[in-house]
Amino acid sequence: MYQSHHDEESTGESYYGDSSTYVSPPTRTRRRVIIVAASLVTLLVGGVTADRIAAARTESRTAEAFQDGMEPPSGHRCTSAAFLS
Repeated sequence: MYQSHHDEESTGESYYGDSSTYVSPPTRTRRRVIIVAASLVTLLVGGVTADRIAAARTESRTAEAFQDGMEPPSGHRCTSAAFLS
């Protein structure tokens, strides 16, 4: 009859079957490196995002100021003679 390896040996480890691979959890040092790397990536992405938002706002304000500066003074009509003098 068929008898599994699990019945023959009891080593205290979980039985995963023949087709699966046991992967041990990362060591403390490796876990710490993973956490530090993930934190640095998060800070970098957050910094770039904040920079892009600030740049977009600055560009928008600059464009509005430029458009306001291009408008003629109120009560003044733009004619070709006004540009020639």
